[in-house]
Amino acid sequence: MGLMPQELELWYVLPALRREFARELTNTHEFSQRMAAELLGVTEAAISQYKSSKRAKNVKFGQNILDEIKKSSEKIVEKKSNFLIESQHMCELIKQDKTLCKIHRRYESMPRNCSICYSR
Repeated sequence: MGLMPQELELWYVLPALRREFARELTNTHEFSQRMAAELLGVTEAAISQYKSSKRAKNVKFGQNILDEIKKSSEKIVEKKSNFLIESQHMCELIKQDKTLCKIHRRYESMPRNCSICYSR
């Protein structure tokens, strides 16, 4: 048996989300690496690695997901939400727009018409 969708989220999607949130918080909102690390629940070193593409560099999101990350970042900055809530929201969007399927196919031999994540 190959990787389960939840494993893909844990190993690939969540680190890539943290990368994009780290970039958004530090570049757009001018948060320090320390502040961004506290919000995202990681170390300052992790933020530095996300920003320099030394960590979580294998997953690229489409523009629609990047736009949603910007909106989610705004909510976090305005204290209308937090990273836990927004990361869950983003994982659902990533599943809905089938980005998770693309990631799965990249790391596993999956049939083109696979609909396991949607067949409930």
